[in-house]
Amino acid sequence: MPKRNIFVRQENSFWRAEGKWARFSLLIIFLVLLGFLGTAVKPWEIIQNSSIPDEHSNNHFSVGLWYGFLGSFIILLMLLITWKKWSLPKPKVKKVGEKRAEKSRPSTYWILILLIVIFGGFLRWELISGSLSWEEYKTLGGSSERSTPIESLSFSENWTKILLDYPSSDKSHLLSAMLKVSHSTWSFFANAEKVKFSEFALRLPNFCASLFSILLVGILLKNWGFRGAGILCSVLLAMHPWHIERGIIVGPDGILIFLILINILSITYAINDQTGKWLSWITFSIVQFLISYLIPQGIFIAIGFMICAIVLVIHKEANYSNRSFFINRIFASHALGLAALSPLLFTNIIQISEWEKIPTYGHEYLGNTIDSISKTLWGIPFSTPQEMINLSTNTDSVGISFINNPIITSIVILTSIAAIVTGFIQTWLHKEGVAKILVTITMLGTLSILLSSIISQHPQHRFVSLMIIPILIFMCIGLIHSLTLFKNRYLLSSLVLLLLVGLQLTINSKQRKLTFNLPYSPQKEINKHVQQRKINLDKPFEIVSYGFGGDLMKLYSPDLKVIRTSDKLKEIINKSKNQNQEVLVIFGYRYLNSKNPENKDAIALLDSGTRFHMSRKFIGLDPMSEHEIFRLLPETN
Repeated sequence: MPKRNIFVRQENSFWRAEGKWARFSLLIIFLVLLGFLGTAVKPWEIIQNSSIPDEHSNNHFSVGLWYGFLGSFIILLMLLITWKKWSLPKPKVKKVGEKRAEKSRPSTYWILILLIVIFGGFLRWELISGSLSWEEYKTLGGSSERSTPIESLSFSENWTKILLDYPSSDKSHLLSAMLKVSHSTWSFFANAEKVKFSEFALRLPNFCASLFSILLVGILLKNWGFRGAGILCSVLLAMHPWHIERGIIVGPDGILIFLILINILSITYAINDQTGKWLSWITFSIVQFLISYLIPQGIFIAIGFMICAIVLVIHKEANYSNRSFFINRIFASHALGLAALSPLLFTNIIQISEWEKIPTYGHEYLGNTIDSISKTLWGIPFSTPQEMINLSTNTDSVGISFINNPIITSIVILTSIAAIVTGFIQTWLHKEGVAKILVTITMLGTLSILLSSIISQHPQHRFVSLMIIPILIFMCIGLIHSLTLFKNRYLLSSLVLLLLVGLQLTINSKQRKLTFNLPYSPQKEINKHVQQRKINLDKPFEIVSYGFGGDLMKLYSPDLKVIRTSDKLKEIINKSKNQNQEVLVIFGYRYLNSKNPENKDAIALLDSGTRFHMSRKFIGLDPMSEHEIFRLLPETN
């Protein structure tokens, strides 16, 4: 029988207490970091030692990684010192059972949710392979100066640049990594040439995130005891025009909604798990890390979720020791996440001072806060911006709907507001913790407006991304509550509910048809048309793209020439006289190009009707992406 130290209790021994393998693992990582910090080149040596390569970005990476690992070292040291606070098991296990708010056959519920997810995929399928939009092109770091289409997009870069390079606030490291994996996998299985790229592969991560979001809403509300609201919320999210559109295109919005839902589920499971298992808390901290790595505002969103979790623990646990146990779990799991994030975070922070100015594209028509609230509720803006009125893409808005159907639109607006208020009251009365989570996200959405307006010129997208889930949940819970309006008259209550839901889907039906029938941007269709004309002509043929947006067109037509000034356009006209060339000018983003005074003469020349003839117009789901094709007319004597 081994000798026992009678002076040291097992639970007080770092080497013997329960959870020792977790502590040993941290200790090993701690020692590895100590060795790295001692042997690696120090930041001050990078500046002083001339033998160190003076490449600007490499210096950033080296300095940021060293300080980041130092941060991880300090965090692990604190965790090892305070191991008794977070490593030991919960002293008392209190099992609490909750009554289910609603009863239904689980199999039926999951079949319905699965059908809704499939339907959501059907609505989004047409968009997944369409042309990249200008916004996607810039998100992908597009540049026409590179030799091939695939090289013009940043997902083709090496992993070091994808994970560490931070040229502007538009860069999303997590999104870039997902795109790299998705497109590399597609290239491998499709045996594609290096010069080719796939819109399908680039949009696949967002597509999957959108479908999983529809599923997660159903799982979440079922877990909370709102099964009826779960079905309804899944339907509304699957048919939501904004979520169909923004959830598919290459950008962080669809991914952010998915991560927020995972975070809410993790908090729910962690708070309700009275045994204190690590799984939910570790999942929570991992998702917090991913949100922080997705967008610049992510760190503030993660802090908001952490505060929310602490408030929920304090509210739920009356016993002081149990309360302390769960709060220590929160801090320890987040400390581990921060330790993992620290090298990447420091590398990014030191580059913030050198951020490039974000392009102004799209800022004008993203709309104001009222438009964003309207997009959150129904997927359409409240009003149509003046610059969009004369465009061929007939986008929908609540204002247009009110003009056409004032009674129906008024009913939808009033019932939506009433449903949200009712849903909030019902949630607070019966599920106060749930209400606190949703209110937290709502507050984070409001805060994101202020942060985004400072950090970038795209404030409204983040607002909608954060608000869409809590608003839809409150509204659906409120709409389901309408079943209780007529006591003992289930059929009448059901008819009222169907009427209200039908009106909700009617107000945005036009926009939903547009998302189903139009590509987001028409570059593929333009290229197909131009190449066909080129085949049918038997004389020299030159294609040029004028002004803003020409780089995106060159992605699909590598042979075309991008020109940006009136003088260049006149040179091409003169050249065509001498060489008897057919000249086609592709002109898009008219509103944005017209704001540049240098384009005034060129636009006047294209619209004159004497030198050019507008032969074809192409439209896309993005109203600004409308393109016109002008054919140079033969000069008459």
